[in-house]
Amino acid sequence: MIVTTKLRVLIMCAIAGLSANASETGDMYGSAKPYAAPTTEYEIPDSLEVVMVNHVGRHGARYPSGPSHTATIRKYLSGRCLTPTGRQLTAIADSIDRVTEGRWGALDSIGEAEQAGIAHRMVKRYGAVFAESGVRVKAESSYVPRCVASMYAFLHEISMLCKDANMTAESGPQFSPLLRFFSINDIYKQWADSIDTDRILLSMPEFTVAERSVDRLLAGADKGPKRERLKFLMAEYSTLAIQSASGGDGDIWRRFLTPEEMKALWALNDVRQHLLHSASEESIIPSLISRPLLRDILNDFEAYLADTAAKPRVVLRFGHAETLMPLMALMDVPGCRYTGPSKEVPAHWLNYEIVPMAANVQMVMLRSKSGRYYVATLLNERPVVFPELGLYAPWRKLREYLEKKI
Repeated sequence: MIVTTKLRVLIMCAIAGLSANASETGDMYGSAKPYAAPTTEYEIPDSLEVVMVNHVGRHGARYPSGPSHTATIRKYLSGRCLTPTGRQLTAIADSIDRVTEGRWGALDSIGEAEQAGIAHRMVKRYGAVFAESGVRVKAESSYVPRCVASMYAFLHEISMLCKDANMTAESGPQFSPLLRFFSINDIYKQWADSIDTDRILLSMPEFTVAERSVDRLLAGADKGPKRERLKFLMAEYSTLAIQSASGGDGDIWRRFLTPEEMKALWALNDVRQHLLHSASEESIIPSLISRPLLRDILNDFEAYLADTAAKPRVVLRFGHAETLMPLMALMDVPGCRYTGPSKEVPAHWLNYEIVPMAANVQMVMLRSKSGRYYVATLLNERPVVFPELGLYAPWRKLREYLEKKI
């Protein structure tokens, strides 16, 4: 990784707990929100020693994943009588295509800084593990390039701080059952194809709020069927919301949307992600497909306890938002599972808190002076307290709790 001056500045911002390109309206970016490092550091009591770290992370901030959203914008606006604002949106879609050509979905410098910042804090936070001479670090990644690049940005920072760390890195389709189960599980794919998310979104009052913005784009009365308008609006939201994560103007949406309309589009996007990738009133299938990953994490801990000298002390996995959303729902992490009415999802399940860019869950095994083992869980580097288990959950009780979820 070439560390440019811009990247050094971004890394220092990430390490200091500042969010690159964030704004007071950053939450409206949803899962496209740049990662916000914790403002206060989590400290481990002196009575507990860190012995193993399991980390599952999403790739960092990236360029738009493909031209489908800008193509949808042009398709909807093409052939209709446009206002100057409508023509401006078309021009911006064209400009985004030109700038991003050849870099669709690629990790950008903000994403590299996010991963480096998380790695830096991990080494400092869990110093007892990383201080061990020749500490074994094992990393696995989805085959998607932005995930591979995230893995290497993370490992690069570890190597800068731990000169003698023994690190291995692997990526490829062989990790899809653990990191891309959403793309290969036939039962899930059949279910996802059968659910009519548009019907649910069109019934929400937020759609009525969001579609008002179309009137500022069109000079004529032809706005098309509701489903066509919804598809356009969701494409517009995705295109504008990700600008902050790809180094663009994070407030560009203000040219086309009021804050109320942007918030309504965020809510629609939040509900759609929840329906497709978490446990919902429609189905818990999206959460169940992450069982192999959770099983693998538990097996890592058991393998370490069975052979503390031979097994890796740090296990890193790099996947997608669609990797973490099901996993967090399956584990029943507070705030990450909601099975009530879909219209209430935006009040209970917040994608910008669960899966911003570079989102991660860390499960940390600790040993007390008496030899008992505990596990602390952090979501986006913030402590998670499981009901009845507390922050430092006894390992056997936590394993039993999670085994039931599996």
